[in-house]
Amino acid sequence: KGFVGEENESMIQYLTRIIPLEVVNTISSLIGPSHAEEVILRKLTALCFVNKDIKFAKEMQKCFSNEYFRVYAIDDEIGSEFAASYKNAIAIGSGILAGLELGDNAKAAYITRGLAEMMTFGRHLGGHTKTFLGLTGVGDLLVTCNSHHSRNFTFGYQIGKTKDVQKVLDTYNKTVEGYKTIKSLYELSKKQSTGRL
Repeated sequence: KGFVGEENESMIQYLTRIIPLEVVNTISSLIGPSHAEEVILRKLTALCFVNKDIKFAKEMQKCFSNEYFRVYAIDDEIGSEFAASYKNAIAIGSGILAGLELGDNAKAAYITRGLAEMMTFGRHLGGHTKTFLGLTGVGDLLVTCNSHHSRNFTFGYQIGKTKDVQKVLDTYNKTVEGYKTIKSLYELSKKQSTGRL
């Protein structure tokens, strides 16, 4: 989840570029609203198996699904990966709002406007509207923006409580993908505005 290098490639773009086709001819992702802490306890979970070959994705859907873990098949690699990255950035802001105790109304408005921005930007890059309105979009966004299981939400929450970003950076010992993603999204938006995207 996130962007790679100075060109801010998606993970699939990056892996496709560095792994020879004779070694791996397709790359897949499992993306959607799921905290490992709940999956390990076999709590009900639904997410998507993503592969540009929808027939293959549907075959894998059957392999991964069981009575508590429901997998759907989609072929929108661009939209799914973009949403998986973008929602982490939005989750940091959601955590900040919660830490500042600004209320549920403010957080709902922020998440809704974040989704609208994510959809606009993601569709410009080639993602599909239905992806952003599904499990890999709004579903993943909701769980990441509202749970203390979410590293990005918790990171933002601590910023809201302490009002000291550097202190939280120095003491928070978990991976926070959204922090670097914010910079990547800014750089991608600058390319978009100059027509270099």
